[in-house]
Amino acid sequence: MKIDWVLLKRSVLSDISEEERNLLNAWLDESSEHREFYREIKTFLCSPESFRPTEERIRRFKASYEVRLTVAERRKRRHRMVRIGGWLAASCILSVGMACFLWWQVTSSVKEPLLTENRPTATILPGTQKAILVTGEGKTVNLNPETADVEIGEGVKAKNSNHGLIYSDTLTAGIEDTENQLIVPRGGEYAIVLSDGTRVWLNSASELKYPVHFAGDMRRVYLKGEAYFQVAHDRQKAFVVVTDDIEVKVYGTEFNINTRVADYVQTTLVRGAVSIKTERSAEKMLKPGQLAQFDRLTGETEIKNVDVSNYIGWKSGVYIFEDKSIEQIMDELSLWYDIEVFFRNNISRNRHFSGSLPRYREIDDMLKVIEKTSHVRFEVKGKTIIVD
Repeated sequence: MKIDWVLLKRSVLSDISEEERNLLNAWLDESSEHREFYREIKTFLCSPESFRPTEERIRRFKASYEVRLTVAERRKRRHRMVRIGGWLAASCILSVGMACFLWWQVTSSVKEPLLTENRPTATILPGTQKAILVTGEGKTVNLNPETADVEIGEGVKAKNSNHGLIYSDTLTAGIEDTENQLIVPRGGEYAIVLSDGTRVWLNSASELKYPVHFAGDMRRVYLKGEAYFQVAHDRQKAFVVVTDDIEVKVYGTEFNINTRVADYVQTTLVRGAVSIKTERSAEKMLKPGQLAQFDRLTGETEIKNVDVSNYIGWKSGVYIFEDKSIEQIMDELSLWYDIEVFFRNNISRNRHFSGSLPRYREIDDMLKVIEKTSHVRFEVKGKTIIVD
């Protein structure tokens, strides 16, 4: 899959449409080489230094980049997951060449300057209630509070409102073999009431797959991302949340699961009781006020006492950060505000911040608070935030 250079540049320095964002994400998902290349593009565009390459450098880069793409395609076919050392070396050598080529492409096809001082900055707004519902028939419906009720089966509808998507057990009993999927993109959030009365709040960049009607002796759903569960009590039917790494089993309780961090999965219990199970360990019970952290690298699960408000504040409209690194905070904000983040150095990446920040305010308000206490500076360029 090829992608337009101008689109890459605009995605870093200004706004792009939802269709263009989907195209960019599809290109990034194709290979790790694309993602590495995109990081190099952001490094170049966000740097004050740039220069115009010679025709010879452009020619060499074009040839080298074609080789990189060919190697990447071969790796994809062989399903190889480990980079070759020589390839890494070549990647480092080509970094400057790629930056030059991008500069040449965008300056020759787009007349406005890449970086302009005193350029007006667009306001970055917080996320909104939005999601995509995928029905059992494969039909997709874009959801927001104004969307009409959604047909999920022959003559059966789920009610949609500003409180989220609501399923009724009495209405869905006849289509019990059907599964639906609720997808919340970056910059979104959405709530859902399942047919058994369980309430689920989905954070941005999250997905929930669930049966329209719970049959049998188990209520099983599948989660990617982060969600807060308020499970309806049913002693006869256990409620199970399945992620790629763990299973959480409950009978009636409130808890939060976060799978969005690369290295671990966190389950935070607010009230009731849950058990955590992985492929490598037996069930472990959690008590209210405890967090279970599954380490994806070691396969180990650690249980510790925590202040649960730090982990569930997002559901109530506030971020509570306790000695979090700026990198961790910006990872969280990038999903909610649908932005890209670039760090000029590791010093700013590793500085820490503690405090509460309102979730539904413009991002500028949050950044000003962090700047005052954490010795970092933020620069906003379109939908990209540069941290120094």
